[in-house]
Amino acid sequence: MSQEINCPSSQTQDIESAMNRQFAARVHEIKPIELVLADEFILLVTLMFDEIGSVYSYRRDLWEYYRHFGAAIQKIGHHLVKDEGMHFNNAAELLLTHHHHRLGEVKELLEQISALEKSLQKYHKTFFLDHAQEQYRFPPQFNSVLIRLILSRLGIGQQPNQLELQELWQWVPRGYQLVPIFPEGYPNFIK
Repeated sequence: MSQEINCPSSQTQDIESAMNRQFAARVHEIKPIELVLADEFILLVTLMFDEIGSVYSYRRDLWEYYRHFGAAIQKIGHHLVKDEGMHFNNAAELLLTHHHHRLGEVKELLEQISALEKSLQKYHKTFFLDHAQEQYRFPPQFNSVLIRLILSRLGIGQQPNQLELQELWQWVPRGYQLVPIFPEGYPNFIK
């Protein structure tokens, strides 16, 4: 049985107005990611990288957080994972259909995208390459496994094995049961 939250109409309008003001004041920083906006091919490869990163980020969220908040929140998390996976597959299909002649460029481009994301250090409010601020949550080989998964999906590489994929969302640093927050990244002794 679904339960509806009753908010007075004026309170709902106030919340919506406040959210609209905050969104309108938001400043997007496109300059740091201009490299990946050069053409449709590069944009689609970047989209695949970003979306599959989101799939595993949300899988991790399900494992670490959402499972503690009940079935409804877990269901939302599962829908997020599916949605990001559909975006990943749609980008792959567009690449295979319209840019198959450029598939030889994908691996090097993915390495550049990975390096770019690692260099960003913070979220630039673009909803694109938006995992920079949470890199500490994932194993050091996260991006390289994603790259192999993308190459496999495009039919130009071997798929990572199930244990490698599972580790993307279940990894914790040695000596911990959960991923701790280190504002400056992991100390070398933990990696």
